[in-house]
Amino acid sequence: MQIKQKLIIINIGALIGMLLVVAIAMVGYGSVLNKTIESSQVTLKQIDKARSIQVAFKKQVQEWKNILLRGEKAEKYEKYFQNFTKQEEKINQELEELKLITDNPKIVTMIDDFSASHKTLGQQYRQGLVAYNSASSEKYKVGDKAVDGIDRAPTDKLDALVEVYQKEYTQMNDALKLEAIKVKTLIWSAALLIIGILSGAIIMITKSIVASVKIAEEGCEVIVRTKELNRPIPIINNDEIGHVLGHVNKLIAEMGSAIISSKKLATENAQIASDLTDTSALISSNTHEITSIITRTNASSKEVSLLLESSRHQSKKQVIVSIMRMRKLKVLPMRY
Repeated sequence: MQIKQKLIIINIGALIGMLLVVAIAMVGYGSVLNKTIESSQVTLKQIDKARSIQVAFKKQVQEWKNILLRGEKAEKYEKYFQNFTKQEEKINQELEELKLITDNPKIVTMIDDFSASHKTLGQQYRQGLVAYNSASSEKYKVGDKAVDGIDRAPTDKLDALVEVYQKEYTQMNDALKLEAIKVKTLIWSAALLIIGILSGAIIMITKSIVASVKIAEEGCEVIVRTKELNRPIPIINNDEIGHVLGHVNKLIAEMGSAIISSKKLATENAQIASDLTDTSALISSNTHEITSIITRTNASSKEVSLLLESSRHQSKKQVIVSIMRMRKLKVLPMRY
């Protein structure tokens, strides 16, 4: 695999890894956020409803005290009693609404317990009003004595109910925080895993490149030291470096062939030069011989010429002698 392809794969892996981490973060935190929003809305609504009941209950008790202290007049009595009844009805209605949005059986039991106590309290307050209205003097004392301490138990139950809701809200927040930490841990784990994988891939590619370069360096060093051009550099990876080394090996082989051809040609040229030298020496020797022959030929020619010249003179003398003899014999007439 080529280095370029490896780097592309690493980049794609990094991109996919980042997208994966982002997806995990979005899904994880989105889930935690949705749970937080839903749970918080429900729990806060429960707490608000419980506190509203708590406030209404305190107002109901206060209206009872207003009756005892200021109810001697009919219009005041009627006003405070209506307010008392109004708060009582509000408490009963909100208790039913609170039960509808509460899925914890333990808390539902506490709601029912307070509701029963509240109804009993209402009956006891009305019995106290009978004693209050029947008294001829110091009505508030008679009425207060009739209901003395009856609101403590319902108050404690209602306070405990509100405290349970608040505690449940705290526990819910702690659980959501813990879940958020788990999601954060998962995100960091995924990120570290991806970073580890990418780092491992980068280290492997780096080692592969370094190994190829190291082997190429050693191969070149061996060639330079031994002058052996027929020794190829080892190729361990089919990447760009491997392709370059392949071309280098091919170039070295061609250089080796060229050097061998050059040596062969030099040997042939030396042989030709030697042959030419021998031929020149032979030609020089032959030339010397030819020159000697020509010289001897010239000498022979001169001798032949001399001989011919001598022969000619001798022949002429012989002719003259012959003529003289013939004249003496009167064969030829004499001419003067």
